[in-house]
Amino acid sequence: MHSQPPVPKVFISYSHDSREHLDRILALSQRLRQGGIDCQIDQYQDSPPRGWPNWCTEQIEESQFVLVACTETYLLRFRGKEVPGRGFGGTWEGHIVIQELYNAQGRNSKFIPVVFSEDDLRHRPPPLQSATSYDLSLGYDTLYNRLIGRRRVIEAPLGEILPVLERKQTFLPPWNIPHARNPFFTGREKVLERLQTVLETRRAAALSGLGGVGKTQTAIEYAWLHRDAYQAVLWTKAEIREDLVSGFVAIAKLLNLPQAASTDQQAAAAAARQWFEQNCGWLLILDNADDIPWFATSFQAQQTAKSC
Repeated sequence: MHSQPPVPKVFISYSHDSREHLDRILALSQRLRQGGIDCQIDQYQDSPPRGWPNWCTEQIEESQFVLVACTETYLLRFRGKEVPGRGFGGTWEGHIVIQELYNAQGRNSKFIPVVFSEDDLRHRPPPLQSATSYDLSLGYDTLYNRLIGRRRVIEAPLGEILPVLERKQTFLPPWNIPHARNPFFTGREKVLERLQTVLETRRAAALSGLGGVGKTQTAIEYAWLHRDAYQAVLWTKAEIREDLVSGFVAIAKLLNLPQAASTDQQAAAAAARQWFEQNCGWLLILDNADDIPWFATSFQAQQTAKSC
């Protein structure tokens, strides 16, 4: 059998502002009691045998929580600034609250400010202004959950520390492939293997076929698969001469070549071509290089994909 949680004992400290306020306090206390909380207020007593000061002191000391109903009148009496001869109960309870907070060195999990309107939030006693306040005009459930220890949010249980994963070699070469890797690419393993073999032996290869058969996707997959094998992985359109020139200008900028800042595109493109001639370990993909004769004349290239 599951044991029942202990019944929380609650006391409401308030001032007798008006008949309406007394009724609000009584309604709050009755609702708490109906919800299984042992709530006490002075309205349940006619005349405590040990007198009101002792009764108030015992209620505050013995309660798990003390709800402080903040109003302008309560704050006045809490501070001991009420007109002499009035508000003895609120003044006395204020002294007890302050003393308990003093004894606890300011740590507070017992005294809870509550209000019945947003305007009364400014009447919270200074020692309680740093505590969570509850505006009962906005709802009752949040306060009730606090009193019974029902948390609104429960943190996830701690899992095990994850093992250190072996990191793959990272690549930081110049890279300008304009397409993301296709996660659904499949069925071209033999083509990719043949492409790798040709590039390793002849250092240049062409992918040919009708439009839409997947030449571009195959070139992209090859670049992603073998990116760590090259010091630079570069791409340019090559369908017409203007595409090739602008592509080589962009490559010159990516390689941080001095001529990249030139306003002469031909000079920047020539600098990129010279870089390819003077360096090894690069992969260059020429997309849609269909007219091989003019392409070869323009940049001394032979195929749509080349590596050195």
